[in-house]
Amino acid sequence: MERLIAAALQSRHDVARHVSRNRIELPVSAIPQLIDRETYRKVFAGILGGYEHTGRLYVSLCLVRAATSARNWSQAAGLLGLDPAVGPKTARAASARRSMEVLEFARKIRAVLARLPAERDFRAREDRVRQLASSPDTWFDHWCRSVTPARRVQALPYAITWMWCEVAQGFLSASPAWSTPPGSRTRAAYRAFKSRLPATGETALRELVLRS
Repeated sequence: MERLIAAALQSRHDVARHVSRNRIELPVSAIPQLIDRETYRKVFAGILGGYEHTGRLYVSLCLVRAATSARNWSQAAGLLGLDPAVGPKTARAASARRSMEVLEFARKIRAVLARLPAERDFRAREDRVRQLASSPDTWFDHWCRSVTPARRVQALPYAITWMWCEVAQGFLSASPAWSTPPGSRTRAAYRAFKSRLPATGETALRELVLRS
């Protein structure tokens, strides 16, 4: 009886079982590492507590589970180009804060998945940001001078990370600007850079990624 009860409770709380039923085909390249903020805040913000970036990553992992044959959270993270260990860690953190029944949450995941444009290629955007990160001499100086006030050379990793997070919708710690995952001070410096970046600077960085 105890085993039956445990199995029933696991079924109720295991999102992956429900989102992976009757798979909705979508190229994994059309799923970003972090679902866009607008969709997250409109559909999921009141359901998943904690940090927004954790919730956005969790939603993307659920979308991968619903669209592919990934058998676990580690595989889902790997398909997004992330460290496989990020998958189960994120799933545990988000599941602990989820305030909605599993079936209803799974229906929301599948509804969002059905609306994602199949033609968007976030892996190509990520590759483009990596290319820009490896050849800053081709664009960074011009971009610094185009922004008012002009940016200094120290802004390079933050400009790369802005493109990674805002255009490629990538996980901040996976940004090609960092050789190792950034610490709290670096994250704070990036947030300050982002908050002070004028619209003209944002547009120029976005065009650098999407131009190709």
